[in-house]
Amino acid sequence: MDIRELLKIPKESRVVLAPVKTKHLETLLAVIHELTLHHADLHFVLKGAEKFQKKIPTHPKIHFHESDHLEGIDALLLTQEDKSFIDLTLKAFALKIPVVSIVGKEIQKLIIHSVTGLLAHPKDAGMLATHIENLIYIDGGIKEKIKLQASDSLLSPKT
Repeated sequence: MDIRELLKIPKESRVVLAPVKTKHLETLLAVIHELTLHHADLHFVLKGAEKFQKKIPTHPKIHFHESDHLEGIDALLLTQEDKSFIDLTLKAFALKIPVVSIVGKEIQKLIIHSVTGLLAHPKDAGMLATHIENLIYIDGGIKEKIKLQASDSLLSPKT
């Protein structure tokens, strides 16, 4: 089932999945604020955020969901590094979902900027928002290139 159906998000909407941990929650909220101001059709699905709901403002474009359900997701956004996000990133690659992440030791083993995903410095909400916007609204060419190369990277032998 598509995430839009599951969470009753309009079919024509764009959806970004963002797993949430305690670190850099402010960065994630800044990205959401920036993008929802300019894109009425953009929704965010926050995974692991139920324990942070008091810190997250009520907003019609913010949804909470606990599974790794990726069907219907337009992009995966990682605003902090956490080893538990590696499997989620690999699932996104396999499903050809583009990934936007902060720079981090573990994630850089998977994501090569502008090749298999897009990277920004930690806490750089402006650049993370720009990357999401470019992938979803502006440059379909880079989105297709990243989706293909990320998926292909799963088949390439690691050195």
